[in-house]
Amino acid sequence: MKKAITGKMIAIIVAVVVVVSGGGLLLANRPTPERTIKRFETAFNNLQVEDMVECFEPRVQSMYKGASALMNHFIGFSPEDMVNIALLAMPFMEEYADEGEYVEMPQIKINILDTDIDGEYATVTATMAMLVDGEWEEPEQGELYLKEIDGEWYILAE
Repeated sequence: MKKAITGKMIAIIVAVVVVVSGGGLLLANRPTPERTIKRFETAFNNLQVEDMVECFEPRVQSMYKGASALMNHFIGFSPEDMVNIALLAMPFMEEYADEGEYVEMPQIKINILDTDIDGEYATVTATMAMLVDGEWEEPEQGELYLKEIDGEWYILAE
């Protein structure tokens, strides 16, 4: 005699599936050194100054906020405002134009090769290339150092 699946059994099965899949999502979305570096790359390429700064350790963020506040107080513009103004003005500045065409801001491409995590510190070996005047420069290999603070990974400015 077969037993019917009860509502209680279905609820338990659904709960287990949700917990297992939710746990996977939590693990997939947890902060990592690689995600911080990719976030920096995206922010740089989109000229999002605030997002770039947020990738660095809190000490750097504090210095930026202080300098930004001073700049804003004395001249009425933040560093991000200055970037936006420069972008608007570039097409009209002869030195940034190539035969009357707009020249794009540099872009970066970071290729992560290896990550070594030792407690709250990480060393990321990567290559970085920059797109300048429409051509990619030769990639250079180097190391980025990060620190985990309150569950988030930040690039150290040393």
